[in-house]
Amino acid sequence: MVPRLNHSDNAIAYFEPSGRIVFVIPWGERCNLSLVGTTDIDHAAGPDDVHITAEEVRYLLGILNDCIGFR
Repeated sequence: MVPRLNHSDNAIAYFEPSGRIVFVIPWGERCNLSLVGTTDIDHAAGPDDVHITAEEVRYLLGILNDCIGFR
């Protein structure tokens, strides 16, 4: 989750040249956040141990930076 990135109530889908899709979805009780995803790393642990890897965080933030200059 990051601070809200767009002013509309619509989700954004970005199709990366490699074939991955990144979604930016308005989120939060006051819609003041954006949910960014998805990740493509397989998860082998149970539902109590779900987390994003540092590599995937860097990847998603890099996409946001390339598309909209997010830092």
